[in-house]
Amino acid sequence: MAMGRRPKPHQCSWDNKLIPGLYHYPGTNRWRVVDTGQRFTEADEHRAVARFLAMTKPKTIVVPTRGTTVNRGGVYGNGKMMIEKAETLADDFWPFLRELLIKEPAYVARMTGIPELAHLAHLQMPQDTIKLETLITTYETKGTASDKGKRRARIIWDRMTHITGAKDLAELTTEKLLAFREEIERTVDGGGTKVNYFGRIKAIIAFGLKMGLDALQIRAALDRCKVLWTATKKPQVNPTPISREEFHKLLAAAEAGPWRAWLMCGLNLCMHMDEVCKIKWTELDLEKGTYAAIRGKTAEQRIPRAATLWPETIAAIKALPRKGPVYVFTSKYGTKYNRNTRGNDFGELREAAGVPATVKWDDLRDGAFTAACQGATEQAARVLAGHKAPGLTDNYVLRNPQYAAPACDAVYRVYGPFTFQPAS
Repeated sequence: MAMGRRPKPHQCSWDNKLIPGLYHYPGTNRWRVVDTGQRFTEADEHRAVARFLAMTKPKTIVVPTRGTTVNRGGVYGNGKMMIEKAETLADDFWPFLRELLIKEPAYVARMTGIPELAHLAHLQMPQDTIKLETLITTYETKGTASDKGKRRARIIWDRMTHITGAKDLAELTTEKLLAFREEIERTVDGGGTKVNYFGRIKAIIAFGLKMGLDALQIRAALDRCKVLWTATKKPQVNPTPISREEFHKLLAAAEAGPWRAWLMCGLNLCMHMDEVCKIKWTELDLEKGTYAAIRGKTAEQRIPRAATLWPETIAAIKALPRKGPVYVFTSKYGTKYNRNTRGNDFGELREAAGVPATVKWDDLRDGAFTAACQGATEQAARVLAGHKAPGLTDNYVLRNPQYAAPACDAVYRVYGPFTFQPAS
């Protein structure tokens, strides 16, 4: 009777080691013990090899005595001891197994069919679960966000904890985060607002990594936070530049009063209302006709910005009463103006000028930036508006505000000249 060729031994996928006597049927989960013909089914290759070794090993347990070594072939050296009952292994087996796990984790992982054991040295003991209040308090006390940003973060965080009912990171499960997402999707309209909600939650949790909190818990929580997303698109930017006619109506209503300086600075320096409130005397050089400062777009992102001042802007600033040593525009008490208060005052000026209520203060900034982009290089326009400029420009802006001169000239060509001069 002719004998068939003996099958090739199975080759392990993880280290290419050959396992004589074990055959794997290609493309299936079926295995065969060559010597006995016994077949079995196993989807996991590690467990299949372990089952084969268990099926073909001797009935008795081979355990080394203390001080013996084991080689890669699984054959023990001198001093081996044959025993049959596991209860008697405590004195010699467990200390040996501990040493084997420390020195030969890959070998133990292969022989047991548990690949995770190969990474035993990299596992960390879990720490006490991080309280959610600890995370937000750490963010508020150690974070670099503005006070306004931290207040906003607290509001969003408190809403999240109220909806989820979670007290610590372990309780902030995927199911609870999905419930939070569904509530935000249901009650919040704007795509940008939704993105802000979800982004703040992730930022507060991630900040714990910077403060040395348990990385395992935080990274696991951030992985779960991937369910916080929205398909709602952000609104498109829709600039509404103020017309030349409307701007001059506002100037006429301001006459020679402080509002003239506000309007000239807003247009000349391409600024939001709150930015005009923050202009400092140290940032202006009225003799050279320049402005140079740092725009704190965020707590982490501080961008140089600059402008050259028009003669009319310089004259309007010089006409202001200097009530305080720091800020150019101050209340009667010498303190910095509140942006909301001044916004309400602008509404009164707009009404007195006969300008439609649809015209907002930010239309001045939109008008200045649009004119700068159309009449100068993008780089000069970005320096004027306080946007991040490419290359090394940002490194030189404060030393040479003339970088922004072409942009300021372009704005003047659209909106100037401003014939009325305040009394000196």
